[in-house]
Amino acid sequence: MQTQSRWRLAAGSSAWRRFDDEAVVYHDATGSTHHLGPLGSALLAALVHHRTGVDVETLLHDLHDESTNGADAALAVEIERTLRELARLDLATPEAQ
Repeated sequence: MQTQSRWRLAAGSSAWRRFDDEAVVYHDATGSTHHLGPLGSALLAALVHHRTGVDVETLLHDLHDESTNGADAALAVEIERTLRELARLDLATPEAQ
């Protein structure tokens, strides 16, 4: 698995609202509205919390709960996949290495 070391929110302003464990996001720079599922919503909230950028290992730790014990590798893959999707939507960006 090829990973980016750190991720942050993409430039531009966004308005978003969480509904239970999902979110709806409007991104001013693209004029697009997106519906995010539970993992996308949690990652967006984590990126907001870590304004200066965050690595996947920290995100894994932040999102890990006792019910996922032993599933760290699978969760890390899903985090990477979801971060790439958020980047495709211009909501997140990998930091230059």
